[in-house]
Amino acid sequence: MHLVSGRTTLGLSLALLTTVLWGVLPIALKDVLAVMDPFTITFYRFFSSGLLLLLWLMCRKGLPVKRQFKGWGPVLLLVGCLGLAFNYGSYLVGLELLEPKTAQVVIQLAPFLLLLGSVWFFKESFSFLQSLGALSLLVGLVFFFNQRVDSLLAGLGQYTVGVLWIIFAAVTWAVYALIHKLLLKHFTSVQLMMMINLFGGIFFWELATPE
Repeated sequence: MHLVSGRTTLGLSLALLTTVLWGVLPIALKDVLAVMDPFTITFYRFFSSGLLLLLWLMCRKGLPVKRQFKGWGPVLLLVGCLGLAFNYGSYLVGLELLEPKTAQVVIQLAPFLLLLGSVWFFKESFSFLQSLGALSLLVGLVFFFNQRVDSLLAGLGQYTVGVLWIIFAAVTWAVYALIHKLLLKHFTSVQLMMMINLFGGIFFWELATPE
């Protein structure tokens, strides 16, 4: 059973910071996509951060130990690693086909799916205000795509394929986030991010073209 830590203010602050960074990310990545393919960018994002976290944990003697890899931990870790790897890769593929604003609107399905998953798997409460927020998100998506229905239904054109890639990225991110929450019983946040990022770097190694 998932237990709430009680550090609500810190959690909310970190979530708001993440939201701001999410807003900046597609704008920066769109410029990088002009000179580098999605898989190479994803390789650099994963491998560089994973390497930095590895060095950080080595200096602090905080690397994962054998006893932490017990029970369903390794299986959940693999699923979480694949979830974030697919999220990073598919988001960039979709962003290459879409404008940043469209990608950023569609990816908002990710926290919505996380919310539904939290209610379903962790039995978290779903307040009236949260219901209004979820409804507002869905209504906003309908209004946003109101003028683009023809493009979406015209077959698998660039716009439709891009939207589908972003939706896939949203689903895989929600899976990763839910698994991450479970994995915090076995590992620290820094340990998890090190292993997930190093996995992502290795995963995209063969697909990347650093030259």
